[in-house]
Amino acid sequence: MAEAASHLSDGWHVWHRLPFTSWADGHEISGDHDVLFYHRQYGFVTMEIKAGGVYRNSGRYFSEGTKQRSMIKDPVIQSQKCMRALIEQISSVVERVRPSLRASKPRAIWVVCFPNLVSYQPVQGADLPESHVCLDSHIADLEAFLLSVTSAISVDRTVHRPTDSATEQEIFHLFDADNQPMSLPQVCVSAGRDIEACTGIQIESLEAAAGNRCLCIEGSAGSGKSVLAREMAKDLQRKGKRVLLLCFSRLLATENASILRNTGVEARTLHDLAIDLHKKSGGLVQDPAAAGEPDFFWNTQVLVWMSEAIDKLPARRYDAIIVDEAQDVGDQWWPLLIAVLANRDEGLVRLFRDTKQRLIPGPVSLPVVPGGVALFNLKKGVRSSKAIYQWIARRTKFEIAALDGVPEGAKPEVRHYFERSEQCKLLDSEISDLHRKRIASNQILVVSCKPELRGGLAEYSGSKAAWSLTNSELHHDKANIVSVYRSKGLEADVVILVDVEPDCAPETIYVGASRAKHLLIVFESRAADTIPNYRYVGVIPI
Repeated sequence: MAEAASHLSDGWHVWHRLPFTSWADGHEISGDHDVLFYHRQYGFVTMEIKAGGVYRNSGRYFSEGTKQRSMIKDPVIQSQKCMRALIEQISSVVERVRPSLRASKPRAIWVVCFPNLVSYQPVQGADLPESHVCLDSHIADLEAFLLSVTSAISVDRTVHRPTDSATEQEIFHLFDADNQPMSLPQVCVSAGRDIEACTGIQIESLEAAAGNRCLCIEGSAGSGKSVLAREMAKDLQRKGKRVLLLCFSRLLATENASILRNTGVEARTLHDLAIDLHKKSGGLVQDPAAAGEPDFFWNTQVLVWMSEAIDKLPARRYDAIIVDEAQDVGDQWWPLLIAVLANRDEGLVRLFRDTKQRLIPGPVSLPVVPGGVALFNLKKGVRSSKAIYQWIARRTKFEIAALDGVPEGAKPEVRHYFERSEQCKLLDSEISDLHRKRIASNQILVVSCKPELRGGLAEYSGSKAAWSLTNSELHHDKANIVSVYRSKGLEADVVILVDVEPDCAPETIYVGASRAKHLLIVFESRAADTIPNYRYVGVIPI
């Protein structure tokens, strides 16, 4: 094929074994074009090559070698995958260079080449028309075959040819990996390595304070507290200790349990711990919704149950307790948590908190233990880019200093709306644009500054994102929508912060925006040009 391609007339461009990574509906498509042909006048031809004595039997493809027969991948499926990737890649270039052609698609077609076959009959099938097949005889006059194939492309207003040199150069640039600027996914990977290195520095600095029996690690949003909590839990478990990692949010607890799976560390929420102890002590659990008083159930009843269950279950004890997002833990919890230590005087206690992230009414408290609680300050942020920290400081007056080595990052992008409901369409458009930039759905977190039923996305019914509600886990095939109250401890490459309005407390914006690692997109009300000093004091969903 390479020999035949070298004899094509001027105007043809040929790439052999050209790899691609493309995206469709938030999912990665990767592979390579065996051969890709391009001509300004005729368009693109992506060719899948299947050498050897290939034949088809009962819808499957086989290759007959000199010693054995083997089943091979379906060349039609492979070709169509290459075609989808090609259309997505070229469309993204044309959309940027020639916006007037945004709604059209490139002139392209796929073919399968069987260089060792002289007849179509061994591979014929409804999904593989003869017009899409290149045989041995066609290779002898490859240009005539390509002209015949491209002439069969349906030409209408939805199909375009990249007929100007500017678009052509952009396409060549696309296929030249050495000249390509870093894509957003590549930026995420590269910046992620820098952030990981900075997190390692935080771990090393924390080790100096590890000798304290009860230690409270205070750190700003993005200082790596949740990562450090998990690393500390794994380290203590490796040293033979039974470790309990607790937090207030079920989403964070689920994330911790998934990451720490098979390590031996027990990760859960405070409320789940209390209910589990109650059940194991023989108690019955009533549905809080059926009880009619969910606030009393979650804030009082589970504490009573835990207190009664502890003495009945002496075997349920831990050598170390680690509490993430400890600023949310009320003072009534601390005696109960200390009581589940195997040795209440010597058991290890590790608390991670940021007092600026407490959105629940009431003072921030610490446990009362012999010798007191030692404080350690993580002074630098490592999760988000410097640009995101700078935007948070401007909007909330909460300064977050970035550790040396944290990447500069892209400036946050702000989209404005007049009516809250406009955000539904804005969200679908934004996620579609991120998909075109090769950001997968599970890299996107949508954070609402309002509770689920009060914000602009309360009635969202699109297919690109979904609410992760109180008793559900994070979705993996869609972007997750969460309220800011449930987002603490979570992070994502891209965060879309919605419902930013004049009544948003600085703490709310601080918590939501700091979930972003590499890119922050903000949906802001036109009226939200000033943020008053105001704190939300409503009921907090668990």
